[in-house]
Amino acid sequence: MTEQELIDYCKHCVATDNYISFEDDLFETITDEQAKLIASMFAPDTLMLLPNYEINFFEWLKRADYEVWHDLWGDESAP
Repeated sequence: MTEQELIDYCKHCVATDNYISFEDDLFETITDEQAKLIASMFAPDTLMLLPNYEINFFEWLKRADYEVWHDLWGDESAP
């Protein structure tokens, strides 16, 4: 995927979903330069989802050891 296609894809995601999400195979192919470009093109508060394997891990962690998961993700008031 070219840089312009990647930026267009991200713009489309934000316009339709209000966040950026990549399929695992696309996520794995993004270079450091492309990641920096994406970061520079969008507002600092633009949400980008974790890759599916990371989401699956944290869902498993929540079931397997809720206290650890809660320490990482459960307290929204924590800094």
